[in-house]
This record gives sequence, structure tokens and C-alpha cells, in this order.
Amino acid sequence: NKRALNIVTIEGKKMDLTDSINSDLLKEEHEKILVSAIYNLKKQINDEKEDFKKVLDNISSLYTPLNNFFDNVMVNIGDIKIKGNRLAILKQVLNTLKIYADFSKIQK
Repeated sequence: NKRALNIVTIEGKKMDLTDSINSDLLKEEHEKILVSAIYNLKKQINDEKEDFKKVLDNISSLYTPLNNFFDNVMVNIGDIKIKGNRLAILKQVLNTLKIYADFSKIQK
């Protein structure tokens, strides 16, 4: 959550970010996997919204696809459309997590 929030906050000020992901601009396998994981997670959260433990378990399933995205996909590239789309992916991650809780408010 923190890493995605930092990137979206910094780069979002430079660009007019959208919430929508353009599937035609998904080039890397790890971004496709993350987008699929986001959509699956949203559905799971909506299906299980009364079972908070199960929702939290489902949210933890985003850990691997998100880390693989960060490790293998360059967000800040020269192609503005792809960069904007990758930022939209991260924004969707944040928005999806906020369905359950605003994790940015948790402090160590």
C-alpha cells in the first residue's frame, strides 16, 4: 500500500490520473497478472464483505502479484500512455484496498 501510494502521489501530481485501466496498454505479463488479481479481489471483497477475516485473507493474496509488478515492471517510462495506465493500475490497487480499510492510516 505504502509503495503504491508514494508512486501515485508523486507521479499523480505531474499527470492527470484516471481510475480506468486500458487493457490494450497492458504490455508486461506482471501487469496483466496484477490487473486480473485486482478484479478478482474486488469481486471477493464484495462477495465476502461481512466476513472481515476472509476479506483480509483475500487482500493478502495481492501481495505476490503486486510485488512482482514492482520488481518487474517499470512504471515511470517515457511512453506517457503506458505510464498513465500503470499509474491507474496502482490507483486501482489503492482504491480496492480502501474498500476494506485505509491502510495508509496505519502506523508502525
